[in-house]
Amino acid sequence: AAVDYLPTWSGDGQKILFSSDRAGIYELYVMNADGTNPTRLTFSPAGAIGGDWSADGQKIVFMNFRDGAWNIDSMNADGTGKIGLTSGNAFKAHPSWSPDRSRIVYESLQDGLLQIYVMNADGTNQTRLTDLTSLNQHPDWSGDGQKIAFASDRNGPIEVYVMSADGSNPTRLTHNQNFSWEPAFQSSPTTQARLNVALVTNGGVATASSTLDAGRTPLGAINGDRTGRHWCTA
Repeated sequence: AAVDYLPTWSGDGQKILFSSDRAGIYELYVMNADGTNPTRLTFSPAGAIGGDWSADGQKIVFMNFRDGAWNIDSMNADGTGKIGLTSGNAFKAHPSWSPDRSRIVYESLQDGLLQIYVMNADGTNQTRLTDLTSLNQHPDWSGDGQKIAFASDRNGPIEVYVMSADGSNPTRLTHNQNFSWEPAFQSSPTTQARLNVALVTNGGVATASSTLDAGRTPLGAINGDRTGRHWCTA
């Protein structure tokens, strides 16, 4: 059976982008929100995964395996107009559009340790936002484009942080026993971010323990100002 994963809603809620190996190699597909009309978008010789829609639904940025590593490409929402944005044999992943579609934030090993970078939508001006003293990964733009959520081990366990879009003012949001990662800002119908950060976490749930050894990874949510943390799954 095929493995379908990494689903992402289009901004208007009409389409779902996902990765699948139904053709023998992982490629990107799009389907209607009810699961009908699955359509293959990429035909990469070595695979493509992990797409992200632009806010206007016109563009998709994704991971494409080429040059001996995962690199980042973009394309139109119908699969045409593919452009290679990064190159080289350093791992690059988790691209995320800025709300105005002018920039893309991503993670990369290009400086030897996994860090967060930003580049223009055409791949120019690649700039590292985080320092090289810790692991930094899984970036996600806020709806107003002012903040980037990310995961980092800069204070020990991997936890969720938020920083300004230029990399300044990093602020820790979570304090769990084990780790929290893969933050995603809550979608907002306006350009003003609501600054609620959803995250995949591996830590204690109230008085109950939910650890890696138990094989459970609950989902939690927290406001951008570090208040209102609660668990969404057990």
